[in-house]
Amino acid sequence: MWHSVGRKGVEVVLLEKVSDVDVRFHEKFDILELVFLVGCVCPFCHKKVCVKVVGNDFRVLEWCQHFEGVLACERVVYGVFVKF
Repeated sequence: MWHSVGRKGVEVVLLEKVSDVDVRFHEKFDILELVFLVGCVCPFCHKKVCVKVVGNDFRVLEWCQHFEGVLACERVVYGVFVKF
């Protein structure tokens, strides 16, 4: 699912879950963290982009030259891509 935003050459793409959700418990902080992978394909070069979500942290595992970052809203994660 792609959405054009504002200026030409910027796309926001829904990152879909590509792994099962794992749960980590941190005794020191007494919190649970959800851990899972999300991914999509770049709308410009069609390379795979993969992001590991660990609680509120995002770790980019695979990317392309157009990938600028993630946008998280509620429980949904989007990838932001910019065409040069």
